[in-house]
Amino acid sequence: MDYIAMVMMIVNSYLDLYPNLITPTAAPPEIDPMFNGRVIYSYFVTGPDPATIQDIINRGVVNTTHGSFRALPFHPPMPDPFAMTLSGFTYLEVHNFEVWQQVITQLSQNQNFLNFVMTHRDAFAINTPHNVVLTTTLNSTRAHYLVMGQQQGTPRLYWNIYIDPPTLIIPSYLEWITLLRSIQFHTALYGTGTAIARVFDCQRCGSIDHPTGHCPLLNVQGWITTANTNNNQTAQQARGGARGGRGGRGGRGRGRGCGN
Repeated sequence: MDYIAMVMMIVNSYLDLYPNLITPTAAPPEIDPMFNGRVIYSYFVTGPDPATIQDIINRGVVNTTHGSFRALPFHPPMPDPFAMTLSGFTYLEVHNFEVWQQVITQLSQNQNFLNFVMTHRDAFAINTPHNVVLTTTLNSTRAHYLVMGQQQGTPRLYWNIYIDPPTLIIPSYLEWITLLRSIQFHTALYGTGTAIARVFDCQRCGSIDHPTGHCPLLNVQGWITTANTNNNQTAQQARGGARGGRGGRGGRGRGRGCGN
């Protein structure tokens, strides 16, 4: 698929309807390179004012000489694979596998975790064996690092942990998140990982697994930044100053708002 052509089609179709309004920015999807199936691709569009956004959503389908697309309101999905951000480890950036292994080992030994998966498993078919539910849930764990600057210039690593929840029921999901964030992950040599008390809150995309300075949307060509700021220069600065790891098991999954 030609993502650039699709972005231009969306933008030009929008301008066909609203030629006098600000040009929107359309972000292409982030696709797992190992995925070979067929899927409906979604593009995240920002820029229009709230009234224009509502008008587009009310239309449902935008159809102009430049092309057609279906407009849907953006609501981050719940439940979400993002589980928690851990601090306190002294692991390095090359230790994605070790962090992943430490997390799943201790989860598999935590009785509260095991009891929850046994009793809240509605995301699976009713006849799925319990050992399959447990193994699938544990193996869905991913660990991604964030390099965060600290005072006096000393960087610190935080670790985002993603686990596909075994439940799709919102109250049960909230209980699941509370349980995971209460667990301390002790190591013999690399400190103790504990969930940060307050999750991040990105002011650009609404995600809770990274702060605003780490927002990946800044890397999208032409992304709207602050007024009178060169977009390309800002994006380059963001790429240089906000590093994030995509290690652990699998490469999918970010927090809400980033297009899981």
